[in-house]
Amino acid sequence: MADDLTAQIITDPDQDVLPMEVGFSAQVEGGTPPYSYIWSFGDGGTSSNAEESHYYRESGQYQVSLAIIDSQREYAVNQKSITVSTMVTDYDNATFSYYTCTREISTLVSDVDNLNVMWVGTEGGLVRINFETQEKRFYTQGLPSVDIQALILARDGTVWVGTKYGLAVFNPSTNTWKTITTSDGLPENNIKTLIQTANGELWIGTNNSGIARTNLSLTQWSFYNTLNELPDNQIRAMTQTSDGSIWVGTKVGGVCRLDPNSDQWSIYDTSVGLPGNKILTMLSERSGILWVATDGGLVRMMPDWETWDSYTGLSGEPPFQVRALGQTADGTIWAISSYYGIYRLIEGIFPGSFIYYENSLPSNINALLETNYGVLWAGSNSGLYWINKDTGDGNAYDISGDLPSNCVRSSIQTSDGAIWAATSQGLVRLDSNTKEWIEYGTGASALLQAKDQSIWVGRSGSIAHYNSQMDLWDTYSFDIEPPNSAYSIIQTSDDNILIGTYGGILQFDTDSQEFKLKYDKNSGLPNNAVYRLMEAHDGSLWAGTWGGGGARIEPQNGEWAVLNTSTGFPDDWIGSLYQTVDETIWIGTVNEGLIHLSQDLNTFDIYNIENGLPHNFVRSMLQTDDGSIFIGTCGGGIAVLDPTTNQWETICRDNGLPDDAIMSLMPTIEGGLLVGTNEGGLVRLGFPSSSKSPGKLVLVGGGGAASTNTLWSATQEISESVYRIFHARGFKNTDIYFMSPDKWCDFNGDGFDDHIVDCPAPNEDRDPAVSDVEYAITDWAATNYTEDTPLFVYLIDHGYSDDGVNGPYFQVAPGENLYASQLDAMLDAYEAATGGQVVVINESCYSGEFLSYLKKEGRVIISSTDSSLAHYSAQGENCFSQYFLKNLYNNSSLDQAFSRAVSQLKISEITEDQTPQMDDDADGVSDASDGLLASTIKLGGDFTLGAPWPEILSVEQGAIISGSMVFTTTVSARMQRVWATVQPPGYEVDETGDYGKVDLPFFNLSDPEGDLTYAASYDDFTQTGVYTVTIFAKDQFGNVAGADPLSIPVGLAGKGTVSGNVITILEDYDNISVSAASGAITVSIQGTDYSAKVDSEGDFIIYGVTPGSYTLTFSGLGFDSVSVAGVVVEADGTLTIPDVEVPLSSTVEAVPCDLDGDNKRGLSDAIEIIRELSGTP
Repeated sequence: MADDLTAQIITDPDQDVLPMEVGFSAQVEGGTPPYSYIWSFGDGGTSSNAEESHYYRESGQYQVSLAIIDSQREYAVNQKSITVSTMVTDYDNATFSYYTCTREISTLVSDVDNLNVMWVGTEGGLVRINFETQEKRFYTQGLPSVDIQALILARDGTVWVGTKYGLAVFNPSTNTWKTITTSDGLPENNIKTLIQTANGELWIGTNNSGIARTNLSLTQWSFYNTLNELPDNQIRAMTQTSDGSIWVGTKVGGVCRLDPNSDQWSIYDTSVGLPGNKILTMLSERSGILWVATDGGLVRMMPDWETWDSYTGLSGEPPFQVRALGQTADGTIWAISSYYGIYRLIEGIFPGSFIYYENSLPSNINALLETNYGVLWAGSNSGLYWINKDTGDGNAYDISGDLPSNCVRSSIQTSDGAIWAATSQGLVRLDSNTKEWIEYGTGASALLQAKDQSIWVGRSGSIAHYNSQMDLWDTYSFDIEPPNSAYSIIQTSDDNILIGTYGGILQFDTDSQEFKLKYDKNSGLPNNAVYRLMEAHDGSLWAGTWGGGGARIEPQNGEWAVLNTSTGFPDDWIGSLYQTVDETIWIGTVNEGLIHLSQDLNTFDIYNIENGLPHNFVRSMLQTDDGSIFIGTCGGGIAVLDPTTNQWETICRDNGLPDDAIMSLMPTIEGGLLVGTNEGGLVRLGFPSSSKSPGKLVLVGGGGAASTNTLWSATQEISESVYRIFHARGFKNTDIYFMSPDKWCDFNGDGFDDHIVDCPAPNEDRDPAVSDVEYAITDWAATNYTEDTPLFVYLIDHGYSDDGVNGPYFQVAPGENLYASQLDAMLDAYEAATGGQVVVINESCYSGEFLSYLKKEGRVIISSTDSSLAHYSAQGENCFSQYFLKNLYNNSSLDQAFSRAVSQLKISEITEDQTPQMDDDADGVSDASDGLLASTIKLGGDFTLGAPWPEILSVEQGAIISGSMVFTTTVSARMQRVWATVQPPGYEVDETGDYGKVDLPFFNLSDPEGDLTYAASYDDFTQTGVYTVTIFAKDQFGNVAGADPLSIPVGLAGKGTVSGNVITILEDYDNISVSAASGAITVSIQGTDYSAKVDSEGDFIIYGVTPGSYTLTFSGLGFDSVSVAGVVVEADGTLTIPDVEVPLSSTVEAVPCDLDGDNKRGLSDAIEIIRELSGTP
């Protein structure tokens, strides 16, 4: 009889820091072999192997379970704990995710260089919209304020932005900002209007200080105000008419004109017949006529500047107040009135009549603009609209961002991962699964997740309570004087819900289900205006008041002890309360900075602007797991105090925050911060841990400045994808050295700059150089090497063939050529210094020529093509790297990702001849012997990410009617963009330049119902032949999915169609069938140009075949060719031939690869080889 079955879990190691790789094995005794193993690793991961290596990606303690079952079905179970230690936080490399409101639009401007681009000035920053690609870029950092009041594009391409805190100029070619304030010559920082005059000068209208006039280099200044003839210093509008006159509209002084000849001002106000002195907006017609909108009506001034027509409204009606004026390309004048809506001027009836449109536009329009391609746009306080010129109807175009307001008073992340934000205009929740924001009613001031997981929301005069399990809301009003909001909500250790209001402290009575007054000035509070509440670790209640100081209920006697100026405390205005892990109390004040009380509460230390605090108004505080104390100030950003050194660091506008006025700080589940700001929305800060590195990446976006690099749009898209996928697979920002000529980069898909470009530095106006690549590899990567982790070098942009002297090269920038031999020397130096492994991925033309130069034992060299051109579209959606990266993301090894990417390239006719290369056996040649080393490397380790890659679930097409066809596709999640490329019959890639330029027509699909079904029609199926339509979808993070191409025959009457199915077999193993990847086999009609790819199901179809008798040939890499004769095609008919068996090529048997480790090549090896050759998962 067998001994009792026992199992001992063996782990190596038991405790470590992230990411933690643990080797598991078992010591099994007793029972009757063989044994079956069932592992559960405590984080959802499982295995049935006797030994397993498992990665843990999050800190915590995990209970590992092992069940052993022997051949007699006896079993034994054992458990063991694994501890993943808390991360050490790196504050110098914070990542930023931004959530903003760009709903209120002040100004609209068309781009001077790109007809598809419009710039939008909003309350939440500057937005650049590319209507062709649907890309939106959001700019907040670099602006003096995110609330934009004026905007122009100068003729040199620079963008000038006026805010209430100063002027900023943006250089799109370098993606750099410069701020101009009173210290640089402005008479005032509050900028209301901007124009560039015909001579190139910049005119700046201010709120209260008149006009500043300067050149674009800001070296010559002159000023106009009430001291030198202006009627009012409050400037509200400016324009220049075709005769050179400068017109200035003021708030109370009417409009004035600067004569270009005499340089004298003329004033037009109610005294000379103007209907009003408050100027709302102005428009200069191309004909020279000036339109002036006043609070008393609209005026059309003739070029003699002595006569005008007035439109002041009908008798008894409000004045015809016009908020926005525009002129379209056909000369039509459009006006939007505060009271009536949109009007169009009809000429021919003196003095011209305005036609009113009843429409769906909101009443608060601030700007009108016709873009270069003929669409009339309106910017309002409630969003962006395009206007139907025939009906006047407005159609919303969403750029409103995520929040109802940029004033975020409080935020929390709940235990289910959702983010809640209380803003001045509404409460919102970010669903952790759908990544969509849900809005709940009006403005909110405070948030709390209670112990029962319910949510309490402070509002004006009430508290809302959300039961998340039942999805039910309750509202509790409180009737106290004065009417006010709940500014602070806490749950005490005895489960009471307390709120701080301007009428005292209220407590929720569970019996009566209402809030009742608990404490006020009559019960000992120094002031009824309670702004902050806190329960200390000893159970005592602390209150911070607005004007009365702080107070604490003594646990012994229940009486309030007051801390205010009358008792020696520095300030009576309390902005925040916090207790750190050492049990000490910190009090943030409005005027005197941060107060740190001693343990006995009798003495205190003060931190203010004199000893390192960036601002004295402290509104929020938080301590992180490493002991650092984060201080949110109202004007200086976030101050971080290291308690061990007592040193301050600052996170502010200069390094990523959109606003320096911090309203709230809250922790996130993953160890970051939620930062609520006064004007910049909500920011999610993540901090890379100082944990074990999975390797290093040197990422080179080459080719030089975007303005001169024709390949840059594809290079940028691919570079962002590389960064995103490496980051998702565990590479921290500190593990990636990114070189790019464009300092703006958005790798996480939120539309904001992520500040991840390492070289050149932000203050350097240059392109990357070869010396930068050398530094990154031989210095940065070598110095920061982590044992047993690889170095990845990823090159993206132009590549060139062997020049006959120095060999092939990659263009880092114009004149900066990285030759393969130079790269080899750099890698040699790195390997000599570290002994580490190297992987090179070269996404450029002729990149296959690098293999023979870089060959070396232990290296993996991957190229996107051979010794020929690579093909790229503007968005890079169909290139090698996009397919390769998708498979790396999905936990494929380098070898698997390479093979599958090769197969996916073959699907498209455009890239079917592109042949990527891989060498990992040091012979400098890509062949069937390669892949063994690459198969052992998975990016960041062996684990599957929780967030799936986006999928296109289905594609449907309608019938062609008058050259138009409707396409409908269903996707797996909300997408940032869905579009389709259209390859016309006979299309050929342009190979006349230094890369294969793919320039296909495309159209965007939309999801108006929000049900993940996107649809659109394409109206140009006008050529005879077969079109190829491919649908792509980009998710909210920037990951791209592509559907199999659709063949659309057009005008093929009298032609025939051939279809069928291919079965791939393994002849040496009883003709067993295996699947081949889509595109692995090509079907050709001998003697013609007709051909088609076999899809992943084995199906193929060939359209437009001239009637006749033919022979079909079936061929593909790794397969024997098969011919089928006697295929008769009839006009307007479809011939479906019988299934065709295509065997795996016999050369496969020569592959020297034992994949399953049994020291022989057998069935399992052959099947794996088939998968590798065919690219099948």
